[in-house]
Formats: sequence, structure tokens, C-alpha cells
Amino acid sequence: MGETQVGAGCPTFENHNPEIARHISAFSVSGSASAQLAVLSDIVQHHADMATVVAVALASPLMRVVGAPVFVLDIACESSRGKTKALQVAASVYGSPLTMRSWDTTKFALEMIANAQRGLPLLLDETQRASKPEMIQPTVYDLCNAEGKMRGKADGGVRSVSRYESLVISTGEQSISAFGDAGGARARIVTIQGSPWTLPYREKLADAVRELTQYQVSSLDTLADNYGHAGRMFAEAVCRMSEDERRGLRARYRELVHARSLSVEEISPGHPIGSRLAGYVALIDLCGEVAERVLGLPSVKWLSEERWRMMLGAARPADVATQAMERLIAWVWARTSQLHGHADAVKTTGRDCIGTYAVDAVTQRPKLQFNLAAANDMLRQAGFQPGAVASTWAARGWLVGDKSSNTSKVVSVGGFKVRMYELTTSALSLHVWSSDIDAANIFDPDVPF
Repeated sequence: MGETQVGAGCPTFENHNPEIARHISAFSVSGSASAQLAVLSDIVQHHADMATVVAVALASPLMRVVGAPVFVLDIACESSRGKTKALQVAASVYGSPLTMRSWDTTKFALEMIANAQRGLPLLLDETQRASKPEMIQPTVYDLCNAEGKMRGKADGGVRSVSRYESLVISTGEQSISAFGDAGGARARIVTIQGSPWTLPYREKLADAVRELTQYQVSSLDTLADNYGHAGRMFAEAVCRMSEDERRGLRARYRELVHARSLSVEEISPGHPIGSRLAGYVALIDLCGEVAERVLGLPSVKWLSEERWRMMLGAARPADVATQAMERLIAWVWARTSQLHGHADAVKTTGRDCIGTYAVDAVTQRPKLQFNLAAANDMLRQAGFQPGAVASTWAARGWLVGDKSSNTSKVVSVGGFKVRMYELTTSALSLHVWSSDIDAANIFDPDVPF
């Protein structure tokens, strides 16, 4: 941008950390603007969710102008469904694929990167690669605040505080909301659940998948040589706006927030975070309008009505840890033949049981343990992140640990040593024992749970 607006002698970005300097250098331009815009135009016209991805990738420079908050666009779908390809398209808006980062990093490193690239999108790939899944929720929470944590220096001083003005696009096989008790993070994410690419209609699914794959490869091949222009042109247009034009943008943003808020009340009255989602989606709407005007992108629904309704429905639950526990217990009740110690159990051992059942000698209430491996497999298939939800369970006092783990313990089952999730009395009281159901009938198959 400096080369265009200031001239060939414009100073270049420098940082004492060479990795940050290398990362920032990837926000550059290559090839032809018309070639890039042609590909982006075709993508947003034929793939509704990709229009949302492109709008979020563009929108960071608008945030300071209209006073919009930071949020995360969370793309969650199974492997090989195109989520990383979607992130590559987003990366092409302001630079090369090297602007993408992996979740396999530290919270502090991400804070440094976000601080260095203020006003540019932060692109994070594959939440499942995070070495500490429990880090994801607090990282999202922090990146969506205006400022980072204040930290001291070895000489007794205070380091400069990081500031965040970057919209975040994250991908993963599970939604960020599945990573533990994401009460704070849930209110800061807009989720696209499922592939953001639209399959063409063909009689045979294999033909549709093949055609989409060829389209993605062709589009990304073009964007690999022609990138950065759309973002540069968008940011320059925002920079050139007069104060009157900026006031007009702020007024338009308020109109869009109001419209989305009314929509929340029509679709999901009393939604706990509907007002926040309205603010996030209004910025997507506004960015799309500006992109149509300054980049010549086609006029489309930058967030489809179908996706908006899905977002409002998916964001309503507030407690992932409770959902995961209730799902696990319901799963166990449906498989009592594999529950060691239960009357229905059929020759279960520590190797093939899904857990253990016993009756407390004092309370005459059932006690449960869950086979760690079997329980974790079920949680993953149900869309939860086992490590994160187990950490939340332990923090709430729902699990009994041992010397090697605060979330599980090794027990002897049928002559085998097995690591189990063991529920505490508190957890049993909340999720297993029910005051309105007779204890003698708690395992009656005709009693609904």
C-alpha cells in the first residue's frame, strides 16, 4: 500500500522478531487484480457461505471506522470437505497462503501475531491440531477483546499492551463451541457448520464431488498467482473516504444492526446472545455492500437467510460441558449390556466394557464409571472435544482423579486395569439421581430420561 500511496521510498515493516516480520511480509500482492477479482466474483456468486468467508476476510479495516467488535468466523466440518480451501481463498484477499497460521501454537504467539497485523484478518487452521485444546476457548475470548493482557518485564517495567483489530477466521472438524465450557467464547463466534462450498446438482454424488473438486483446484491455482489486490483496493477505498462518507458508513451500520436485531426477535425471541450476533452479521452485511461498490463484486446475500437461521438455532445452548455429560450418560443407559456390574451386562471385561455400575452401600444410589477410551470416542462422534470437556468437568468437581490425572483414574475391572472417568457425588446428584423419579425404577427401560 505504501508503494502506491507514499512512493517507492516508503519505509518497510520491520520487527525485532524475524518470524513476525516474515509473517507480515506475506501480506503482499502478486499477479493481476482483474484475475483475482474474477475468481472471487465467481466464488461468492455460486457459493453462498463462501460469500460470507470473503466478506469477513475483507472487513477488518471497517471495524475502527464503524466501531464494530471483533468476532470469529468458525468454519466447522469433517475432513476433506473444503474448510482449508476456504481459508486459502480468505488468505488470497490480502496476501499469500503464508498469512495462514495453525492452531498448533501458543496463546502468547497468537497474541503477538494479532497485535502485529492489526486491521488485517487473522486466519487459523485446524483447531484439532492445538496441542492444548483447553487453550482454544480462552484464546478466542482474549482475541475478541480490544486489548491483550498487561505483562511485566524482567527489569520491573511493563511491556506494551497488545491491541486487536483483526477479525478471525478459524477452521476445524468441530465447532469452537465444542471445546469445553465455552460460555464466553460462544458469544464471540459466528459458526458455519458444514462445508462452505455448494455442491453442484448432479444425478450422481460422485460426479458432483468431482466437479466441485476440479472447480476448487482451478480457483486456487489462479489465486496462487494472483492475490492481495482485493484487500489492498478495499483498504485504500476505506482510507480515502471523507469524514462525511465515514459518518454515512456508521449510520448504515446502525441500520443493519437494527434490522438484524429485529430479525433475531422474529426468528428466535429472547435469544441470549442474539444482540451480539446481530452486530457481527451487520458488519458482514456492510462489508458486502462496500465490496460491491469498490471492488465490483456481484450483489449477493453476504450471509444467507438459511445460514442465519442455523446460527441462531445453534448458538442458543449455553453450556457445552453439561450437554456432553448428559449425552454420555444417555449413551451409557442405552448400552447397559456393556456396563460391567449391571444386571443387563453380558460377559463384560475391562477390555470390552463401556463402564461400570455399582450401588452405593450407604445411599443405595447407583454409581458410574466410564471407560475413558470408549467415552472419548463417543464424545468425538457427537461433536465434542473430549479433553476440553473433561477439563471442565474436573474444574466443576464432577470427576475423581488420581496421581497421574485430575480427570480420570485407573481401576481394576474383571482382572484388567482400565482408566475410567469416575463421577463424583456432585455429578451423580446433578445428572444421574433424580428426585422426581423413584430410585428403584431408575434403570427401568420404560422410564424416559
